[in-house]
Amino acid sequence: MYDPPLAPADPDSVIVRKKRFWWKSLWFSVTATIVPVVAGMLISAVVVSAAMGKIPDPSTDAEMDGLHFTMIVAFLLNVAGFLLSALGLVWLVVSLIRYFTLPKVAP
Repeated sequence: MYDPPLAPADPDSVIVRKKRFWWKSLWFSVTATIVPVVAGMLISAVVVSAAMGKIPDPSTDAEMDGLHFTMIVAFLLNVAGFLLSALGLVWLVVSLIRYFTLPKVAP
């Protein structure tokens, strides 16, 4: 009785699979470097503009405390975006090094 092969006839070599993995990792890390910063800045801009629009002319201490809290939240969102971006940047450097140190493979 004939058993079908467990692997395809022409499997990718290990180097090709590694290069493909690090290539995808490069694109993921570029995205992880850019998107958190842009999202953090966009969210901060929306939050700050909404908070500034709600302040009446005769502002009280309670309203200023609310504005202060809103500004702190916006600042922390920006910091979180920059920290995530820093992790993405570290992964980008690792991906670049790993991708370009693999030997070249003929197509």
